[in-house]
Amino acid sequence: MLRSIFRLCLPFNYNHGFALANTQMKLAQIASALGARLENGSPETEITGVAGIEDAGPGQLTFVANPKYAAAARKTQASAVIVAEDFPALATAMLRSKNPYLAFARAIAIFHLARKYSPGIHPTAVVHASSRIGEGAHIGPYVVVSEDVEIGNHAVLLAHGREDRRQLHGSRSRGRSRALPSGK
Repeated sequence: MLRSIFRLCLPFNYNHGFALANTQMKLAQIASALGARLENGSPETEITGVAGIEDAGPGQLTFVANPKYAAAARKTQASAVIVAEDFPALATAMLRSKNPYLAFARAIAIFHLARKYSPGIHPTAVVHASSRIGEGAHIGPYVVVSEDVEIGNHAVLLAHGREDRRQLHGSRSRGRSRALPSGK
């Protein structure tokens, strides 16, 4: 199951709406950014990206939270592994975290940039006249914005979404229909 999650999440590429950030950081910098404790590794180790536990190689960071994956963590080629504070010791560098899932999500954010969408309303979108669209917002193909909907500045609504009455989508919110928070 864990491998399936990584296949869904990684590798991020242009088809999935993410681009590589071309970021290279030292392990000590990553530990600091994630609020993790570096153990059993050099703070000078260069990390260039993230990958799943079975796919990670040298220069990459991975994570494992469940002790049942300890065998995979011991075999990984990754330069470092994000683990829970009580995870068994590994020979490779470890970043111990109270919440390894959140720490790995933050690591993904460090190494991958969200796709940029050009502002504007796609010609196939239907936007009710009473709706208010904020500056720099992107309304994708076949999106339907109903009566009295307010879309915030720089919000992104992707293809085939439907935004119903009296919803307010905050500034810089992103997502597909109903994935965006309501203003209520």
